[in-house]
Amino acid sequence: MIPLQSQSLPTASCVGGLELDSLARSARCIDSLMKAATVRLLCAQSFSQGRMLILFDGGVEAVERASDAALHCGGKRVVDHFVLQALHARVVAGLAGEMTASFEVDEALLFVETASLCSQIRGLDAAFKAVACGLAGLRLGQGIGGKGIAMLTGAQADLEVAALDFQASAGAGFLESQLIARPDEGPAWEALFAPEKR
Repeated sequence: MIPLQSQSLPTASCVGGLELDSLARSARCIDSLMKAATVRLLCAQSFSQGRMLILFDGGVEAVERASDAALHCGGKRVVDHFVLQALHARVVAGLAGEMTASFEVDEALLFVETASLCSQIRGLDAAFKAVACGLAGLRLGQGIGGKGIAMLTGAQADLEVAALDFQASAGAGFLESQLIARPDEGPAWEALFAPEKR
């Protein structure tokens, strides 16, 4: 996924996300959700395996109503979805391609991998709301088979909690997490998980 531009970043109290495996159905879902409630379309972006991610924001009731309409329209073509209130600032920064931390030798690293982008966003939001940790890398969809992967930094004890909260919120889309307590200084960790540039 190409990082969102500043004018497309979430600013409202609630953010909705919908991921589909059909581009044609995605177009119809966009029409349905925009007609169902007053929401702002943030992103309608295709990525690996013919999937599309749709993001929109607005008031809580409006986003919930728009999401219900889109889910009804999307049917079996829906891969994953979410409705999140007060999306964490670190997730918003990550969607813009901006990392909130860099690799430090005295910190632990947590890698979290999901099968969908929506589950990655849900998991990250929960992890950042649970403990103090930073986002040092994020890659969504492009070039990795539609998966999401992120690299979090912080104290080992905090990242252990973050891993549990991430997995619980990512749900069925969760694939794996790996905690490295004392990461080696050699690998260019940020380069491995930075957003893909175009």
